[in-house]
Amino acid sequence: MKTVITFLFVILLSLLFTGCNNDKLKLENSQMKTTYYTQVNMWSQKKTTQTNPTHDGLTEVAGGYAEYTIYSTNYNYGTLLPLNSKVQITYLGRNLIFFEHNNKSYALKRTGHSKHISLEGIFKRTFSKEKISLDKYDTATQQNILNGELKQNMSKEEIILSRGYPPEHRTRSLQDNTWYYWSTTHNKIKLSFNDNKLTKIKD
Repeated sequence: MKTVITFLFVILLSLLFTGCNNDKLKLENSQMKTTYYTQVNMWSQKKTTQTNPTHDGLTEVAGGYAEYTIYSTNYNYGTLLPLNSKVQITYLGRNLIFFEHNNKSYALKRTGHSKHISLEGIFKRTFSKEKISLDKYDTATQQNILNGELKQNMSKEEIILSRGYPPEHRTRSLQDNTWYYWSTTHNKIKLSFNDNKLTKIKD
């Protein structure tokens, strides 16, 4: 009985922490000043995103503002922001990560399509203090990744670098042999894998 109670308690704690991390992420000031590098290709739209200022007692904290928006759904249109882009995190809002790159402001927006992953999870898989090395790939594969292209026989790892992570509402596990991406808000792409290799692309 004691074992069962302990098990249920661990599950409850896990759910509580998962819920707390779903839409709000905090970084220390030192981390906000750290240089990060994007870990996947992303596409941005010329669309303003901002949050309202918050108040902490008598202190007003400025909200985030961005002139370009990137959606966690990984739509494949707009302007490519390539992996290994050097960025600085400027503000963290509800379901939003604001950052700057080459004097332009961006907001990475966690959409309902990514409700199965926390904002912290999105942050950790999207930004790192280290660059991604492509040295282990041949020249053609490197070029496909840098161009954000999908080609037959690419591995799942290569697909992720090229197109980012598939939206979790349709691809619940990266172990699945079928992944879905969205080229636009209405058009999806179905990828079929066999033995970790892309075998079929269906619009």
